[in-house]
Amino acid sequence: MKKIISIIMVVGLIAAIGVPAVSADSFNGGTATITYKEPDTYCVLIPETIDMTFDNYHFQALDMNLVEGDEVFVTIGGLIDEGYFPLTHENGVDTAKKKIYYDYSSVSSEKRELFPPYCVGYFTDGDTVSKTGFMMINDNESHFKAGNYTGTAEFTVELREKV
Repeated sequence: MKKIISIIMVVGLIAAIGVPAVSADSFNGGTATITYKEPDTYCVLIPETIDMTFDNYHFQALDMNLVEGDEVFVTIGGLIDEGYFPLTHENGVDTAKKKIYYDYSSVSSEKRELFPPYCVGYFTDGDTVSKTGFMMINDNESHFKAGNYTGTAEFTVELREKV
């Protein structure tokens, strides 16, 4: 008996699903607002080698299509001793550490306070060159062996959306 009741209920549900709902008032059309948001797109170039011998380095971007108020930051990792970058001489023996100097001269002090730690690049919509840069400087207490030094930096690119 339970099987028969179950079958009748299933057949009843199937029949109910196929019945369209009709109201007394007929409606033949209408309007709807359609929305779409184009997402932020950006491409920051992180070169294989950055020569820090003479100049302040600024990152390049191939694309920086951001919603107004959104920002892209590039930060550097692998620093030691409160912002120093470790380097090894080509002889494999001598080491050095150079202080990272952040060039925030093109940005207001209020904006700088919002930067993530160790920010070496800052972009807004349409930028192809970062508004900020960085360089390595001696701390005036160190004397390094002449020659070529290398070190490996890890850069992180982060999108911050306007809140």
